[in-house]
Amino acid sequence: MAISAGTLERAGPQYRTMATAATAALVIGHAVLAVRNPLIDLALAVLCVFAFFPPVCRAILIGAVAVGATFNPPVLGLGASGGGGVVGGRVYVVQALLVLVIIGAIAFALRSDLRWTALLVVASATSIVLLQTVGRPHAGPAWTYRPLQLFLVAFAVRVLFKGRDHRRLLMALAWGSAVGCALASIHALAPTFDPFSLTRPDDQPFQSLIGSFARATGAFTYPNNLGTFAAYVVLLGSAALLLGRPILPRPLAIFVVTAGGSALLLSGSRAAGFGLLCGLLYLTIKLGPRRRSLILATEAFVGLVIVLAVLSSPSAAEVAQQRIDTAAGESLVLRLEGSRTAYEAFRSSPVIGTGASEGRTDNFWLLYLSQGGVVGAAFYVLLARTSLRPGRHEKACPELWVAVLIALGTSGLLQDSLGQTLATWFPGVLLGICALAPAADSEEVAGEPG
Repeated sequence: MAISAGTLERAGPQYRTMATAATAALVIGHAVLAVRNPLIDLALAVLCVFAFFPPVCRAILIGAVAVGATFNPPVLGLGASGGGGVVGGRVYVVQALLVLVIIGAIAFALRSDLRWTALLVVASATSIVLLQTVGRPHAGPAWTYRPLQLFLVAFAVRVLFKGRDHRRLLMALAWGSAVGCALASIHALAPTFDPFSLTRPDDQPFQSLIGSFARATGAFTYPNNLGTFAAYVVLLGSAALLLGRPILPRPLAIFVVTAGGSALLLSGSRAAGFGLLCGLLYLTIKLGPRRRSLILATEAFVGLVIVLAVLSSPSAAEVAQQRIDTAAGESLVLRLEGSRTAYEAFRSSPVIGTGASEGRTDNFWLLYLSQGGVVGAAFYVLLARTSLRPGRHEKACPELWVAVLIALGTSGLLQDSLGQTLATWFPGVLLGICALAPAADSEEVAGEPG
């Protein structure tokens, strides 16, 4: 289509006027905000560093996953009083850093060949938030962010490490998680040793007792958060041992499985154990017939050893008996009542849901269906499909990718495993790593900025 020079000449001043007006508006807006709160310039400077320097995002992400399981204190309370009560939620150090990394990754993606994928991720996440908040009472920003973290973190890893060596990120993830689980186990067995005193919120000295035994929490405040985290850790080490994907040194992989398994047992999380069992069964099925039989026999033997060890200890036997009794008793009744409440909420507003709430339904499928309705579910599917799918290339760790999703989905039948922001950064990073191209195919993307 031909465009005359006169048309271009007439359009030029018009575009310059619009650009000048937009720039003036930004400058004036910044001046007004900066006068009222001088810290706005510091916040803008930090955002610019993350948005325009991808190496900073990668370094911060590696550091965050290395210490997230051992050091993650709250930095901001979002409750009505600002004190960080359960109502309104909290922002923790790792979560705050991850939000900056996500912003930087999206800004980076908009300058690369992933720009349309980034726009779709932003559009779907924003649609979920608007659907659950606009025109209705809602629980606040922390509660709307909770179920989105896993998907946004996975997408950030895909963007920041596309075509790049992700070995340091994987090693930081393995070592950090194994050390965190090991310290959580030691603290549960010897409470006087407390490496998590700075991580635990001062206004919430939460302690879950089973008889006289305090369930392990580690750096995760709640035992179920630690249990779910530990289940993903065991899957990471098991995939490395059984399938060789991802590649971890064998001693490290054994340490990861042992530490994760110990933390899971001491947390007493039945939902996490169920999710881990389903994920391990999938990994076992992916083995060859001969190895599959051997591994199944080994798993059965290990399970028997654990049972005998529990029965030989009066305290452990008491805990196991309580977990078994309440699984079919009080705990089951409470879970069914919560699920029934969420289902009735969905029936009252099936199209757009009832909005973000402080609901604690022990079934994330029903919980987020009731809050967002059918429209919200469609946006969640779009977000998951866009953020987790690697594109046309082969995944680096396809078996672990599926096993993590199986553990997430099955444990989510008994708890809100999608909303555990203290733990979901780990499967988010893990899914992002799994979705990257295999190491042999990883090359610098020509022309990619940063």
